[in-house]
Amino acid sequence: MVNANNLATAPVLSSTRRGNGRKVGVATVVVLLLLFALCAVFYEAAQHSRFWVVGKIDPASGYRIQYSVSSHYHKSETSARLEQAVFQESFIFGPEPSPRPLNWIHSHLPHAPSDKRNGSSMMQYTLTSIPKTYQIDSHGYPEVIAPTTRTSKATGHQHTLVCGFPSTYTVFEVQGQDALVRVDGLFIHPTDSSIIYAFYGDSSGDNENAEMKREMAAIRDSIRIVKAR
Repeated sequence: MVNANNLATAPVLSSTRRGNGRKVGVATVVVLLLLFALCAVFYEAAQHSRFWVVGKIDPASGYRIQYSVSSHYHKSETSARLEQAVFQESFIFGPEPSPRPLNWIHSHLPHAPSDKRNGSSMMQYTLTSIPKTYQIDSHGYPEVIAPTTRTSKATGHQHTLVCGFPSTYTVFEVQGQDALVRVDGLFIHPTDSSIIYAFYGDSSGDNENAEMKREMAAIRDSIRIVKAR
């Protein structure tokens, strides 16, 4: 025999289950939207984060350089040398692999923007004497003596001031074995010292060249040259 009470409560139970199901569905959508929003915030923060590099104090002049570099690069010291040059310090900035959270974003979010990391690299060194490959012009601007050859040519040259000191920005194109390489250079000379702060960046291809140009501009804008003592 069918219980009349069961028949009366059956529609109510079914309606309650449907209501609970809708609530669970809405909650799931809200959680997913929040997750996507957090991923987007993390992605933007990772794409634009930078770290600071603080140089050594030059014992003769008391100057020290500080600047920021994109977190797309990692810093390592190098023992670079030039003929008759005295290096106070030198660094190489190589491409930093994408962190795991960014890899997850690219794997799970089909419309995530591409990671701007690339294979370009940079170098910064501090010269405490002026080698034969450099010269200071009559206005105090540092110049690189790099003659145009069959495999290289100058495509850009600009004088400006960085922290009030004469600086020169150069662009060279060098024919490599497999591709044309762009070399950006930034050179700063505190006029009351024998120091040259030199930055180099090499890249290849339109996307890498544009990214390197932006990064060199960001470094230039972040530079602080201070008297530490």
